[in-house]
Amino acid sequence: MIGTFERDECTFESSGSSEPAPLEADELKLSIDALSRVHPVDEVQDVLVQTSETAELTGGAPRGVNFVVATWSQGDAMTRGAARVVLAPTYEGDTVAQEMSFTLTCPAGDLESAWSDLLPKLRPDVWTGEPEELGMWD
Repeated sequence: MIGTFERDECTFESSGSSEPAPLEADELKLSIDALSRVHPVDEVQDVLVQTSETAELTGGAPRGVNFVVATWSQGDAMTRGAARVVLAPTYEGDTVAQEMSFTLTCPAGDLESAWSDLLPKLRPDVWTGEPEELGMWD
């Protein structure tokens, strides 16, 4: 994940990993599983995060990657977490699951504003093959 975010009252954390995976794996299910490892979630929503490719490289259209998102409380604070797993081929002919996740924890009244400030600053550095539309996983 490319990007940083600083806000005195909020904490931003991100992580990523790469593991072997079958090519037939379901990216949406893997993404929900990845978010559930951060915090158990019952319901998720989609959010489109712009990738590191510029509009000039994509014919003027912003390129995005879908992430699953959930929000939960932690005492007086609220946390919003997001995760995405992208299946990618390797040079050896195998498939790997590239996992990215991040969380934003803020005082309850500040989360929405901080989230709106955070999203434009993030650039997941993965290749999904084609530009994605919000909620379109296939």
